[in-house]
Amino acid sequence: MTTERDAALEFDPFEGDYGDGETRIINEIVDAPDPVRCNICAGPIKPGTKVRRIVETTADLEDMPAYGRDVLTAEDLAAYERGRSEHLICEACCAAARKDDADDSGEGERLERRYTVGFNRRAKAKA
Repeated sequence: MTTERDAALEFDPFEGDYGDGETRIINEIVDAPDPVRCNICAGPIKPGTKVRRIVETTADLEDMPAYGRDVLTAEDLAAYERGRSEHLICEACCAAARKDDADDSGEGERLERRYTVGFNRRAKAKA
């Protein structure tokens, strides 16, 4: 289980996205607190289901008094944070990433299909 968990936490769902200078401050497996949708496939996630939770900040980390220490306090973030985003990734998308990682061909097709499903679901919801 630990190996699967570690593999689920290793893949970067935003690979190739240059972003806005975000820094990942939380990367963990948790129980979904509320009904939500997966950041990748846009599928429903029921409360209590295991999900990968990623929280990123656009804080000015270098200006923080705690910069360089192992722990950033909530007070530091409140004072220096410009923005924050949270992403939840369902078990099926984490499993697809693990299988792609274990696949020697390196194609990454399983996760790409999950992203396509999400794109189609979001487009359908807007229509």
